Amino acid sequence: MSINENPYDHMPNFVLRTPLFEFGFYTRLTNNEVVANEDLIKICQDPIVKEAMFLASPTVYFAMEKMIDGTLDDKRLKKLQYTLLKYLTRMSTRCTPFGLFAGCALGEFAPETDVEMIDSSQNKRHTRLDMNFLVALSQDLAKKEKIQENLLFYPNSSLYKSGDKLRYVEYYYVKGTRQHRIVEVDDSYYLQKVLLQANQGTYLPDLISELTVLDVPYDDAKSYISELVENQLLVSELEPSVSGPEFMEQIMETLRKVGNAQFEAKILGKTKDLLEKIDENIGNSPGVYLDLGKHIEKLSTPFELKYLFQTDMKLEPQTNQISKLVINDVKKGMVLLNKLTMSPSNNNLSIFKQAYIERYDRREMPLSTVLDTETGIGYLQEASSGDINPLVDDLILPLKESKYKPREIEWNRIHDILQMKLLSCDRNGQSKIILEEKDFEEFPTRWDDLPETLSTMAAFVIDKGVQKINFSRFRGSTAAILMGRFCHSDTGIHEHVQNIVQLEERMNPDKVLAEIVHLPEARVGNVLMRPKLREYEIPYLAKSILGIEKQLPLDDLYISIKNDNIFLRSKKLDKQVLPRLTNAHNFSLSTLPIYQFLCDMQTQSLRDDLYFNYGPLEYQRDFLPRVEFGNIIFHLAKWKLRRQDIEELLRQKDNTEVLKELVHAFRKKKRLPELVVLEDNDFKLLVNLNNITLVQMFLDTVKKRDEFVLSEFLFEREGLVRSPDSYFTNQVIISFFDKRKVKEF
Repeated sequence: MSINENPYDHMPNFVLRTPLFEFGFYTRLTNNEVVANEDLIKICQDPIVKEAMFLASPTVYFAMEKMIDGTLDDKRLKKLQYTLLKYLTRMSTRCTPFGLFAGCALGEFAPETDVEMIDSSQNKRHTRLDMNFLVALSQDLAKKEKIQENLLFYPNSSLYKSGDKLRYVEYYYVKGTRQHRIVEVDDSYYLQKVLLQANQGTYLPDLISELTVLDVPYDDAKSYISELVENQLLVSELEPSVSGPEFMEQIMETLRKVGNAQFEAKILGKTKDLLEKIDENIGNSPGVYLDLGKHIEKLSTPFELKYLFQTDMKLEPQTNQISKLVINDVKKGMVLLNKLTMSPSNNNLSIFKQAYIERYDRREMPLSTVLDTETGIGYLQEASSGDINPLVDDLILPLKESKYKPREIEWNRIHDILQMKLLSCDRNGQSKIILEEKDFEEFPTRWDDLPETLSTMAAFVIDKGVQKINFSRFRGSTAAILMGRFCHSDTGIHEHVQNIVQLEERMNPDKVLAEIVHLPEARVGNVLMRPKLREYEIPYLAKSILGIEKQLPLDDLYISIKNDNIFLRSKKLDKQVLPRLTNAHNFSLSTLPIYQFLCDMQTQSLRDDLYFNYGPLEYQRDFLPRVEFGNIIFHLAKWKLRRQDIEELLRQKDNTEVLKELVHAFRKKKRLPELVVLEDNDFKLLVNLNNITLVQMFLDTVKKRDEFVLSEFLFEREGLVRSPDSYFTNQVIISFFDKRKVKEF
């Protein structure tokens, strides 16, 4: 299993992610048997902690201030202590960027590893207004008559023709959540005239004039155009955008152009200045945010304080380089994961392709016609379709499942090998299994069904004096998906992402790589917002800032079947289109078939994920050992626990001395280490089982769960990312490209 057979090479840079505080912070916090309230108060008086808490949750911050002042009642105090401990744990152990709790920085591969962090107060930060507020603001501004009459309006980007009707997607809000529905209107001579004129962007007074030239009375023409705007057939240039300059910048630029929105432009201009002032330091008084909130109130768009500010932290390491030698281990791991990952069967696109051939044979058809859920074949043929009904959307009716219902299990030779190793591990009382090259010699490696670029998220750890790398998967569709959202806050990361994008362009000289620009939900825009990255964009229910000649609207996209693949073509460019989404949005949750189809097209006929898991073995065991391959850790040791396992702990939760003895026996019985991580999808919480306060917090968190999972923690004693007094937990995003597809880089 030689790395020489691996055709992927690494990009010269990587992205380092660490929490705000070093791991020593957590160690000091939990070193004793209990966390004393006075110690918690002392920590919470730190200006950096105060600001980080405020940005995470103003509600928690205000309660924290009462705790510091001694005015919080005892009933709320215990609950607040648990909440604060979770936040403090996160900002010293978890690397996922979130406000000031964790951040990232660009590093480079070099001959030697040398990563050293400086004082956290020296990190940089980038603060902006939350997209939830900005979207609401843009809608309010577009309704003001003095502004509206000076805005350019365009046809709704989801608009398409269906027989003698026009159909489009309209969005609306239910309890602050954006919902979508398909709307159908009669096609007419007047509507076609309006849409044709608006195609390049035009003003509402000009559209009204166009109708009056056609002998439509002025009042009727004005009322008709207003109705088109109200029903979102026409949308303004203030429509939300998630590509290009940050959305507040786009709003300000539009208001400057409008000319008669001086008041609003002045408010936003001062807001920008105040945000830049905030970004000069870490450890600002939350009072500056409250004052800024009062200033923003002058715009008269309602907001919740917790949804007003978004901050990203840019780490400022003293040195940030990792030895190129680790790449050999990572590439060797990629080879094995290649062998272990099967091709997906019967995925969304393959089912769609079959339905397409049955309906249209191999004829080329307009994309919007084919994906129409009523007149075409739609998408996700095995899923329910239709509009979301806001009256029942939040109603969950549990289905009663038969206890005798058989479970479908996919079992293959890989699971035979893993099962044999697990049995050996059990017999010998071991806590890890070792994979070897000879175990998988019979399995083939395939390199032609992988994305052109892909990334892995790795953690560098020191385990009993030996440096190891923990990662379990490589992800496509582009290596840049995990980094797009940080391009506005870090010019280095932006350049790194641009290098990946340009490389992908060079790999496809005769095709059009087009960025999918879509806003499924206002707050999601905080994650989706990225600079303009590609030459072409496909706008869908979001604005593209590119010139109209660089936009590929729905009515320009056609599909057919060629060489047993779905072929997407731009009519005006007469070129194949490869859609790309350069952010980490989980598009599989989307209810909009066109958006999900375009996103799925990124990895047609590809394995977009190379990974290790235990497969069906995971359901059979309460303990899964660590999995190692050379210096690589593919899988952490995990314990599946049920409510009955902790019933006695829960009963004695408030009896400190008894609980201490019970936890000791519990750890011994389950063979649990001192530090464990409570896992719940994206939620991860480190728990020191030697600290009773942390144990009580943990029990309070899981007390209503039927079962939960604990995993081992790798950064217990040493770390690669140093600080003057301790070390940081870390994650490193390493990106790769298929060097066979590019001549030079």
